[in-house]
Amino acid sequence: MCCKACATTGYPTTMPATRDVTFQPGQIGLTADWQTGVVSHVAPGGQAQQHGVQEQSVMERVNGKEYTETSMLDVLSGGEPYTIVFQPPVVPCPQGYSAVDTCADCQKTLALVV
Repeated sequence: MCCKACATTGYPTTMPATRDVTFQPGQIGLTADWQTGVVSHVAPGGQAQQHGVQEQSVMERVNGKEYTETSMLDVLSGGEPYTIVFQPPVVPCPQGYSAVDTCADCQKTLALVV
């Protein structure tokens, strides 16, 4: 997957903007890999869905600090509102292109004929 806009192909033209979401105490309506912060499910009608959180989004910051499993568990167990910054799901490279390991651009996938 491409993590940034592909300069080579112009696809996508920009990275999706991050989304700051303030949650109220209680159920937030999402399931995630708490170690990585990747959202695996957004429950219908929950706070996350109401704020536009998407599956495969990544939690980047919790109350202004870098996301960690501990920071997330701390706010979930607290009784105060808290803010999570989500990076929306990345956009895959267009067909015929693949991500470059050393940077976040895409490159043309070339077939080697032998």
